[in-house]
Amino acid sequence: MYRGSPRRWILVRGLLIDYNGLYEKTDRKHGGDATMTIKRGPESYPGRTRTVQHNGLIHVVVSAPDQSDTMAGQTQQCLDWIDEFLAEAGTDKSKLVTATVYLADMARKSEMNDVWVAWADRDNPCARVCVGITFEPRDPPDELLVEMAVSAAVD
Repeated sequence: MYRGSPRRWILVRGLLIDYNGLYEKTDRKHGGDATMTIKRGPESYPGRTRTVQHNGLIHVVVSAPDQSDTMAGQTQQCLDWIDEFLAEAGTDKSKLVTATVYLADMARKSEMNDVWVAWADRDNPCARVCVGITFEPRDPPDELLVEMAVSAAVD
């Protein structure tokens, strides 16, 4: 049985999708009583969103809005957004589980890391990895230097 208001729904790979962003499905394999809910934030770009909540976790993806800033500046912008999105979900950086940091230049990792270490909850560190990648080109002076994807527990 599917639950929800009478809206426009579509079945995709076993999930009933509500275009307003809340997906619910009754799990028939386990007695039909369990409901799976996936809550998606608004689209940030076509086909993408910055936040998804599911199964006690929030997943957040951010990049710096001011891409003319330095590596340290873009890192701080990303962390500020992460704080904001986590707060909206009722959690904070102390509940981070994982973080993936994408860097345009691994030789500048220490610039990002200094800002990360100052921001991170030292009593509750997450599993973090940094990956060097090539971002799509931007018009000068904009240059995307850092993007982050984190997951945090939501109470």
